[in-house]
Amino acid sequence: FSIKKLVSLFQTISGLRRSVDKIYEILVYALFATIVRSLKAQITLEIGNKDAEILKDFERFIKMVLGIDSKQTKIILPAALYRVGVANAADMGLDMWANFGPAIQVKHLTLTPELVEDIVGDLPADRIVIVCLDTEKNAIEALLKQLGWENRIQGIVTINDMDEWYKLCLNKKYRNNLGVNLLRDVQREFDVEFPSSKGIAPFMAKRGYDKISMPSEWQIKD
Repeated sequence: FSIKKLVSLFQTISGLRRSVDKIYEILVYALFATIVRSLKAQITLEIGNKDAEILKDFERFIKMVLGIDSKQTKIILPAALYRVGVANAADMGLDMWANFGPAIQVKHLTLTPELVEDIVGDLPADRIVIVCLDTEKNAIEALLKQLGWENRIQGIVTINDMDEWYKLCLNKKYRNNLGVNLLRDVQREFDVEFPSSKGIAPFMAKRGYDKISMPSEWQIKD
């Protein structure tokens, strides 16, 4: 499996080109979610205020909004990532969010200064991760520094980074755990993003997907 080959496939075939942003976001989400789960990363939510009066007065709020008990003021949760609906190439909003902090923007397109300003300026998040083309990274870093926003960016991930991490997940060392789970996540998200009902055949034919011959190693077996 090669993420670069798959993205290139969507870039070069006319019937698929309109969906390149969708598949790119799926590939990003599947990879990030798989690695976070495999790391068994955890987050801790704890109420620092030990004032018994405020804990009692806001007991219902603590339970319904924070999801913890006023008597048990600390919980540990698994770190997780979530996609915000389906991908949209024209969407300037949030693509993914994590319960451990950062907002994640996935952009498989040329980022103009105006678009970068929209991405960072419109997100009310202190920590942002941008996933973009390798050719855009230096320009983004320079612009963010110019605008004084570099401290809000936790990381800039490129397709080369993605390719490296995909290869690592799918190598001999990790293929039976991370690799299997990663490809299953890709398949699941693909099924969610695209129609998967009895009408899938006409849909596939209309977009030209039925004419694509996928290598056997890309296919997931139960």
